[in-house]
Amino acid sequence: MTTVTPPPPGTTFSEEQKEYLAGIMAGIAQRRAFPYVGILPDSGLLTENPAHGGPNLAAPATPPEETIHGTPISEVTKQELWTKDLHGLDAWD
Repeated sequence: MTTVTPPPPGTTFSEEQKEYLAGIMAGIAQRRAFPYVGILPDSGLLTENPAHGGPNLAAPATPPEETIHGTPISEVTKQELWTKDLHGLDAWD
């Protein structure tokens, strides 16, 4: 098990460290890869080990289904889809 020690009070990243971390994160964003971050179930601590931590909390969430006035697209009627795609009066040729 990994032991996490808190940083000494009053310490911050140096400019060199900040630049290095910014470069790492820019590279990750460019590759569209997401680092693994999970929570250990027994202690609640963060972990980088996918075998112990469950789902990846750093991965982007799936976007919610599109809705029409709060109703999911999969549940609307054909007529409601017409008014979404066309002007309401144009649907009745």
